[in-house]
Parts: sequence; structure tokens; C-alpha cells
Amino acid sequence: MPTALILDLLLRGGAIALAVLVMGQMLRARPVPFGIIVGVALMAVSMNYTIMTIPALASGFEAAGAKTAYLLLKYPGFIAANVFLAFARALEDDKYRPDWIDGALLAASTVLYWFICFDTRLGFTVPMRVAHVAFSLVMVGWAMRLTWLGLCDDLVETRRSVARAMLYIMPLTGAVILIFTLIETVSWPMRPAPLIQSAMLFGTSLAFAAAMTAAKEELFANPRPVALKAEGSIAPADRIELARLQDLMVKGVFLEPGLSIGGLADRMGVPEHRLRKLINNHLGYRNFAAFINDHRIDEAKRRLGNAALARDQITGLAFELGFASLAPFNRAFKERVGMSPSEFRTRTLTELLKSADSRVPS
Repeated sequence: MPTALILDLLLRGGAIALAVLVMGQMLRARPVPFGIIVGVALMAVSMNYTIMTIPALASGFEAAGAKTAYLLLKYPGFIAANVFLAFARALEDDKYRPDWIDGALLAASTVLYWFICFDTRLGFTVPMRVAHVAFSLVMVGWAMRLTWLGLCDDLVETRRSVARAMLYIMPLTGAVILIFTLIETVSWPMRPAPLIQSAMLFGTSLAFAAAMTAAKEELFANPRPVALKAEGSIAPADRIELARLQDLMVKGVFLEPGLSIGGLADRMGVPEHRLRKLINNHLGYRNFAAFINDHRIDEAKRRLGNAALARDQITGLAFELGFASLAPFNRAFKERVGMSPSEFRTRTLTELLKSADSRVPS
């Protein structure tokens, strides 16, 4: 057996073993957060791609007259970008659940898969393959944007290490898969330089496994509530900094548009990493935006329930609270309160009127 083929199979075997290791580590969490399920799915499609791109596999299926079975087995690897995006969304938002966006993207990928693999007129033509690659790159770019935003806002350092690894892995993996997909377009089954591909798969699997191992159970929020430390058990230095943080919140620093954790750390005169740890360990937040938005929504509820401000426009209120536009304000408010700002104002002011009427003597 040629040395290059032996190395190729060893590297692919190593990549599969690392994927199985990561899956085992993730599934040890109890109860299993939804983000873990997405992570396991990501490892599964990675294993599928690693196996189904073995050069000899396609010719073996063809020789056995089972090319259709081979193409069906390739489907999980075909939607790898979809699962990668879902993982990035789950990493950025602990409350993530698949929505209509995921459904629409999956449907589009499936349609492309059908045309490329089974349409006798368009199958494996350059335009269709380029369309698939371009669509996948859009999803990878979206995943990178979410990962970058999560890296800036995340308060859990081990999760930040995963985000940093993903920012290196995603463009490298995407570039190599792009090259090999285009090679596959003009050479079926794929034969050129499989060792480069297997080396890339092993390298990215190793980097991802190292990051995931460091994160362990902190990667996704556990459904159980976080047990915060009692005040008496908090170190004096931390209590002083928490009091300084609370003082800034009372003064309304959270109303500043575009407030970042770095800017808040500068205001407090503490290193950014210490502020991240302070908010995470002692206040229970895993995301800086959630911490700031909770203060903004509390202030919004106070203003919306003030009869003297009943005619103020909600759009103006959103800007005054530091939101960039009305849409994110509405989304954040409904997520935390369970109703829109206008519904909350109507209900609160109606209750105030009823209370006032009940005190008027008949």
C-alpha cells in the first residue's frame, strides 16, 4: 500500500477519533443542554465528511453499482455549513433553538444537494457547485460574525477560547473545502492531493478538540440555576469592585449606546478580564449584552409605567436606553418581560387607572 495512502487513512482515522472524543466529552453533561446536541451534530457531520471524501470510497461504491447510496450518504457532509452556523448561534445565545431561518437555510441546501447529486441535466455542473460553495460561504461568514460578537461579549473565558479557535478554524476549513469542492466538480470522483485534505481535517479536529476540552461543561448554559456566592463569602476586593460596578449602574452608565465591557472596565479602573470574571462569578451572567440589557429593560419598565411619560414615543425611548434601533429593543423587552413594550405600557397604565378609580370616594 502506498505510503501517501497509509498517511491519508491514519490522518482521517485520527480526525474521526478526535471527533468521537469531543462527542463523548460533551455528552457527559447532565442534563444535556440543547447547545450540546448541536455540537454533537457538528462532530457527526465532520466525521461524515471525513469518511465520505476518502478517494477510494467513491470508486468502490461505483464498482458495486451503489453510486446512489454513496450520494445519499454524502448528505450530512453536504449540510456541514448549516450545522456549523447552528453551532455558532448556540454558542452565542444560550437560549437558541432552531427557528424558521434554520429551516429555510436547510431547505435551500437540500434543494442544491438534490440538483447537484441527482439532477441528470444540472448535476455536478460548475455553476451548481459554485452556487453551493457560495451559499455555504455565506453561512460560514454569518457564523464567523456571530462568533466574533460572542467573543466580544462572552463573560466565560473558556467559551472565549472556543470562539477564538473557531475564528481560526472556520476560514481555514472553508478555504480548503472550497478548493476541494471545485476540484471535485471537474474530477469525479475526487483524486487530487487527498493527503492535503486529510491533514487539514486532522489539524482542525485537533484544534477544535483542544478548545472543547478546555471548555468542558462551561460551554453551554446548564438548565439548572447558577448558585451564586453569599455576600459574606465574597473576597473584600471583589465586594469593593462590585459596589463600584453597582454605583455606575445606578448612575445610568448602561444607557450609553455601544457600551462595551472594555469601556466599562476603563470606567471602573479594572482589567477587562477581571470585570468579566466578576460579573460572571458573582452576578451569574454569561454574556455582557444580557447584563446591560437587563438594566435597560428595568429602566424601560419604570418609564413605561410612569403616567407622566405616557405620550412619549417608544422609538425615542429605545434610543434613550442605548439601543441602536427599535427592533432590538422590542426583541430584548419581549424576551425578558413576555410582552411588547406597548402591551406592557397599556397594561400597567390601565392598572394604575383602576387603582386610582378605586380610591375615589363614590
